Amino acid sequence: MDSTTEVSSMLSALTLHSAEFKLDDEALQKASQILGIINRYRTPMPANEKDRSDEGNFKFLSIIYGKVRAQEPIQMILPAFPFKSPNQKNKTLGYLPDKGEDVSLAHLNGLCKAIGETYAPGAKLTIASDGLVYNDILEVRDSVVWKYGQALRRLVAEKEYDHIEFVRLRNLIHWNEDIILDSATYEALAPHFRQKLIDHYTPLGFDVDEKIKSDDDVCTTYRGYIKFLTKDLELVFEKNISLSKKKHKTNVGKIAKTMIGRGVAFAEAIRKNFPNYVRLSIHPSNGSNKISINVLPLTSSPITPWHSCPSYTLDGRFKYAWREVFATNPDMELVYRDGRPWCYRDKTALYSWSMPVYIDPNYPSGVTVTPLFPSSLLPGDMEKAQALAQENSPVILQGFENTLDNELYIEREEYSDPSFSRDLDMILAVRDQDVTAFHELEHFIRTGHFAFDDASPLVEEDNEEVDDLD
Repeated sequence: MDSTTEVSSMLSALTLHSAEFKLDDEALQKASQILGIINRYRTPMPANEKDRSDEGNFKFLSIIYGKVRAQEPIQMILPAFPFKSPNQKNKTLGYLPDKGEDVSLAHLNGLCKAIGETYAPGAKLTIASDGLVYNDILEVRDSVVWKYGQALRRLVAEKEYDHIEFVRLRNLIHWNEDIILDSATYEALAPHFRQKLIDHYTPLGFDVDEKIKSDDDVCTTYRGYIKFLTKDLELVFEKNISLSKKKHKTNVGKIAKTMIGRGVAFAEAIRKNFPNYVRLSIHPSNGSNKISINVLPLTSSPITPWHSCPSYTLDGRFKYAWREVFATNPDMELVYRDGRPWCYRDKTALYSWSMPVYIDPNYPSGVTVTPLFPSSLLPGDMEKAQALAQENSPVILQGFENTLDNELYIEREEYSDPSFSRDLDMILAVRDQDVTAFHELEHFIRTGHFAFDDASPLVEEDNEEVDDLD
């Protein structure tokens, strides 16, 4: 039975006894609808685990019901976005966010927007970065965790992903919460944040080996850690020529167990600090205590942007794989943004205009074209824009000198009306200042919501990988 059917069955049973249980039928129906939206983002159940999502559905339905009765926003908590994989030669594009994080945050913001369309108080997603929980184990500097987190916050502000907020490790241990952080202060306090988490939240008498044996979710996480650590620490193995494969494998196992212990402490801190939040997870799980979701849209496996490299095709499909997969593909090229690697894309003459331009794929579809220097559109450029729109619409032309007061939106020609000229595309001009009109157009183009927009092409992954797990 899938999650949607489970929630419907649960709702039917509760409705039959609503008078006996003194339930608010209208609030219960709305809570069920909201839970159904969240469940559309679920990852598949691990094949080796017993499905216990009915227990989780009942728990989270109760939390959501309470929020609906009080007409308060639905609050969700997601431990995620720690830092980029230390293997930036073969896995990722660098240590800062790239197009993968951008798409992921848009996807998660879309979850909240979907809830907001059916429930006026809306929803908020709190991201609890677990970077400081694990980075020292993987020899990732505290300064790198800081820069990654700050870049994420800037990206959320720039793209106006207004439903997303962040919480730091210090907010979970309630120590030095009021200090204004900069890079130097953060680095000085980071080891103390980490140790206080371990001291305050590691369960008394915790035995990692016993936990792996007795808890299906923890066992699944441990296996996932082993798998991704093998690639993450690949460069360490290559540098240490005296280290045998057997010894390296043993070291990976020890690191994975240390991460399990830290993860248990972090999960406990999340549980105690956010008791009335819907607990989301990037982990595959049995569903009893958390809702496992994909942070990248329409992926068939739990791949994350901090353990992969993004790319997009001419027709708008986002694809994720290790960097080495795209770097060795002669049909793909690396795109830079603000001087740093941003994503790979298909090579095509349609991206070569009369002036240097930056072409950024939009989620879930279309591209935005911006000149790198003050320039005006030439007829040949408009022809390429129209050709691009036939592959991946809409094409948004932004910042050109002959569109100073407008953005041009070029959409795919449908040809359903025989009288419609085949030589022209529909062009809609929207004033930059008219924010309302822009968002109305954006909503119309997206037709629905990020995770389950039927117009969005299925994402392809070019390698099998279980990514970082919370």
